[in-house]
Amino acid sequence: MKEYDGLFYTDDFSTLLGLNEKNKKYEYIVLQGTKTIKEKAFMHTDIKNIIFNTNLEFIGDCSFKESNIENIMIILNSVKLGNGAFLNNPNIKAAYINTDIIPTQCFSHSNISDLKLPYTKKIEYEAFRKCTIDKLDLKKVEEIGPSAFEGTEFGFDNLILPPTLKSIDAHAFKDTNLKNIYLSSNIEYLNENFCSKNCILNFPENLIKKFPFLLEYPSIKIIGSNTIDVLLDAKRSFKDINKVYKQKVKVDSLR
Repeated sequence: MKEYDGLFYTDDFSTLLGLNEKNKKYEYIVLQGTKTIKEKAFMHTDIKNIIFNTNLEFIGDCSFKESNIENIMIILNSVKLGNGAFLNNPNIKAAYINTDIIPTQCFSHSNISDLKLPYTKKIEYEAFRKCTIDKLDLKKVEEIGPSAFEGTEFGFDNLILPPTLKSIDAHAFKDTNLKNIYLSSNIEYLNENFCSKNCILNFPENLIKKFPFLLEYPSIKIIGSNTIDVLLDAKRSFKDINKVYKQKVKVDSLR
């Protein structure tokens, strides 16, 4: 084991092992040759800022669990995350992560001011369960797993899910503070308990044929097939959202 600039590594510096608590710094830099951060490497530490290198490939299970990390910026390289990698972190100001999958309980019970996942395709079980998320960017997500955002408090009332999304599993948005969820016509699998019944669902009429149980929700609104694209492209405010509706159908007329 070797130490460099307050961090412990394996002898060849390929794996980051942890923090030297006796040599605390405001900011740490992961060496360029390091490809792995060992599981539990920074768990229960007071680390706040770390600059990840462009060769990093894997962040292990619970690597930053219950730490005080504030910024997670992995932009240029694609990284695989372990289960619970950032579990229970109260002060994440910004997280921009280039990764295909957000694994089980990766950020569960964390507070995140600004979350950007521009390349993520799959969000797994309880990945963001009982979090606080002020801003959320999901551009290419295709699959949202069970309880992925269950119990999460968002800093906004309305969530437009991207047209790339094909699957939403059970309790994915259960017990959140969302007032409106917008679904595109591209959904292929939708669990009938994916969100709470007090949420207003907005979706194209063709989804009723795929998922008849949608009519059992107390509040639904039928939108045009291109509404999601228009909203995302124009980045319209929800105050003007009624202007892009192609059609409105009363719930009672569809029952």
